[in-house]
Amino acid sequence: MKHITSLFTFSDKTSIPYYEFPVKPTTNKVLLCIHGITSDLEHLFIMAENIRSNVRIDIHIPILRGYTSFEEGKGDIKRKGIYDQDLIEMIDELSKEYEEIYLLGHSMGAGNILRYYLNTPSEKIINIFLVAPFINPSMKVFHDKNDDQSDDLYEIFFKRAVFLGLLDRLKIGFLSHLPVVKIPLREIPYDTSSKTISYTLSFRLMISRFVSNLAIIKRLPIERIHIFIGENDEVIHGKKFKDYWEKEVGNETNLLEELDHNSVLTSEEFTRKMAAIIRHVSN
Repeated sequence: MKHITSLFTFSDKTSIPYYEFPVKPTTNKVLLCIHGITSDLEHLFIMAENIRSNVRIDIHIPILRGYTSFEEGKGDIKRKGIYDQDLIEMIDELSKEYEEIYLLGHSMGAGNILRYYLNTPSEKIINIFLVAPFINPSMKVFHDKNDDQSDDLYEIFFKRAVFLGLLDRLKIGFLSHLPVVKIPLREIPYDTSSKTISYTLSFRLMISRFVSNLAIIKRLPIERIHIFIGENDEVIHGKKFKDYWEKEVGNETNLLEELDHNSVLTSEEFTRKMAAIIRHVSN
């Protein structure tokens, strides 16, 4: 897969890995993709190749801050909500080069995209793609689970998260650096054979990826939002999400057969529908 690896440096001097899939000849369109709870990128990289083979658009995929402390094994951010400013800075930079900007959020990345769009979106944002969207854990759209959950790779510190959530509502943040989730983290995000470690994510990092006030999603311009969920998604109950979204927001949800939380990104049907949407705008 031919891509360019670089760094994006924010105004606070923090730098993150940044991957670009350019097309030739040059284009005035770009798709910015935000990853999910892990920074594993192999599915997004395959998706990038599929999309740019079907429509002429550059594709950019950053690794969010908080996911780059591989040696420390702990993911945290300086302050709650900093991802909102990060997206503003990345999109402002893209606006200098491109006339049409498309946004894609996979899993928890959908929350980041919506947080940005519901506040100060660039006028160059054309369409938004939310794939297997994990927008807020309070939504009644997930497969039934409760209490502390764990397996060999993932663990949710449920009781701690609930306690820290209570403190957050009381505007008490001195413990928000504590971890609430354990995930696997790869040294090289797109390489499935890369060294992987157990990595924790802090409470303030996690809540900075969710839409905190679900009532505001009713303000979304439905003509710009496109939802895709695999019918066999292991995290999100596709039918529950479809019913919720169509009731609360009003636009259609694409429920794709025989696909799960990650495979939806690389499916032929998703590629075809997404490319058609982008081409339709161009025409």
